[in-house]
Amino acid sequence: MFSRKVVGVAGTINCKYSRIGMAFVTISKSKRVSYSGPLAKIKVKFGNPFHLMAKTLIYNRFFPVIKIYHNCFHFKPICQGVVIKHIPKNFIYKKFKALDFFNVGKINLDQEETKVLPPPYNKKRCFLR
Repeated sequence: MFSRKVVGVAGTINCKYSRIGMAFVTISKSKRVSYSGPLAKIKVKFGNPFHLMAKTLIYNRFFPVIKIYHNCFHFKPICQGVVIKHIPKNFIYKKFKALDFFNVGKINLDQEETKVLPPPYNKKRCFLR
């Protein structure tokens, strides 16, 4: 039996290495690093707050995650990194709207555990200079 799930997240993204950069925030069903089929997405400037809400029909259990794609590295990056955070169950709703957003607070990308994305198809390797 299908059920409707609604989830919302809010927060601020910071990077001490770049004040003018941007990050790409998504809500996804999959905790894999790759960018595949996000439920919702938004581009956010470093230092600015964001709010993001996603709705989906799901058949089985639902464990959504927040993925933040960025290039906040001390050295000039050749590739992108991704920070993955789980959304707690008490912020997943069965109604038509999210009653309360999960507030991730201020996320300092330079201090978070970051996984490096695989290189694009036209590049042979991905590294940080």
